[in-house]
Amino acid sequence: MAKNDKTARFSALLRRPKKPGDGEAWLFVVLPKDASALLPRRGRTSVDGALNGAPFAALMLEPDGNKSHWMRIDSSLLNAAHAAPGDVVELEIRPVAQEPEPDVPADLREALRGSPRSQATWDATTTLARVDWVHWVVSAKQAKTRAKRINDACDKLAAGEKRVCCFDPSGFYSKALSAPESTDQPLTRGLVLDIRFPRFTPRLTFLSERSLSLRILDGDNQGFTDTVDYEAVPLRDGLVMLSWQENIGTTVVHVLDFTADTAHTVVTPEKGGFLRLTGEIEVIAGRTSAAP
Repeated sequence: MAKNDKTARFSALLRRPKKPGDGEAWLFVVLPKDASALLPRRGRTSVDGALNGAPFAALMLEPDGNKSHWMRIDSSLLNAAHAAPGDVVELEIRPVAQEPEPDVPADLREALRGSPRSQATWDATTTLARVDWVHWVVSAKQAKTRAKRINDACDKLAAGEKRVCCFDPSGFYSKALSAPESTDQPLTRGLVLDIRFPRFTPRLTFLSERSLSLRILDGDNQGFTDTVDYEAVPLRDGLVMLSWQENIGTTVVHVLDFTADTAHTVVTPEKGGFLRLTGEIEVIAGRTSAAP
């Protein structure tokens, strides 16, 4: 990824959501953490940019709960970018010059109209504060929770509270927000793999669509553990490229062949050099959608 002031350029996999909801079809990408780090905040924020050269303006990014963001891409932009599910696309994003006003849902808007004091504080606060108030309301997972949050919002605003308190807009600390589950994710949460190399056996436990834990069960570096963010890219049926960088700086790239139960691996230590390894894959728990 190249940086130019606050502009980020990177490649990302176009994913299909498992639960797209009603309406038009859409896809999404998850931003690399270094791209997200250029943004002004961990919560909802809007960007201008381009997808495969097709420009877009004031597109809202959502927090993924893992100190990064994800971006919904609707069909009009997909068509303009000639992009389809499973494509690795080129993205350029930069923060908007001024955050646009959020779309206020009808139930919250009606409640504000019914409380002049709440409406006055709402009008007097900042755009970003209104973004977070709306986000707090719409992120409720149940109708009764949403209704309570709207009532609480009106009470707090009527009392002069301009910002929503006790809400983690990044989702990282509360674990309440995340990127959508993807139908294209070949390595699912709960999957546990052992890869038996000649000199050591790592166990990989997939914690989410973005993170896994690593433990060396035996052999060289027995007892070593780490938790890393990973990228998994389906290459074809039964074949997945899995990569990550460990916290000690070592980069690991696996080509996992679930047809042959074989892993072809390259390890690049931080200090240079590399190791080529071939090992046997054993699924200990869970399942992979990549398996034939």
